[in-house]
Amino acid sequence: MITELKLKNWKSFRDGTLYINPVPSHMRNYVPFSETLQPDGSNIAGVLAALVSSHV
Repeated sequence: MITELKLKNWKSFRDGTLYINPVPSHMRNYVPFSETLQPDGSNIAGVLAALVSSHV
């Protein structure tokens, strides 16, 4: 029963988690604003800039 509870908690935690595998060489070019983060992090600057500009 404890194992089932731990597994259930892990699944609910995992479902809300964003996994990213940053590749620095993909992050060196200009990118426009973006709402969706790419798995390799190539557009992280665009996502952060869009986030900041939407809250100013």
